[in-house]
Amino acid sequence: PGPASLTGYASAVLGRPAASLWLGGPGFGADYEARWMKRAERALLNVMASLGMLDKEPELPDRTLHFERDMRINPLRGGLLRPVRDPESLLRSVAAGEQLGSMLNVQSLEVIETLVAPSDGALLYMSRLRTLRPGAWAFGLAQADHSEWVSPRDMIRGRPAI
Repeated sequence: PGPASLTGYASAVLGRPAASLWLGGPGFGADYEARWMKRAERALLNVMASLGMLDKEPELPDRTLHFERDMRINPLRGGLLRPVRDPESLLRSVAAGEQLGSMLNVQSLEVIETLVAPSDGALLYMSRLRTLRPGAWAFGLAQADHSEWVSPRDMIRGRPAI
């Protein structure tokens, strides 16, 4: 983000706490997007309840991934991205060197680049089957040595040590 974004402006310019909620993405299909919207709504209502803006207790999941370092996996070459997994794979563990997807030549459909996880971690986001330019985001990974699954109730009490 940065100061040009709404959260960046609120944080950097106004000095207000701000957060962004990224969940899913367009083009995966109505079923996925409807589930992601319900999760996003629950997350926002939980934040509001935690801040005392709503007269209710937050509806927390059993666990959540707390991470301090993430990385983008971007293609060096443009073409058609073919992910290996479907969106149900989000937040699943991946191993260093595991193939996440392939870049295909749009004319011949030959593999021109293989995108792999550079470290162990959890898959945070992924692109769907689509054309990408060189350097465009394809996958996001929370690095395993800087993340852990925690109880959201522990997060409310205080930030866990990683």
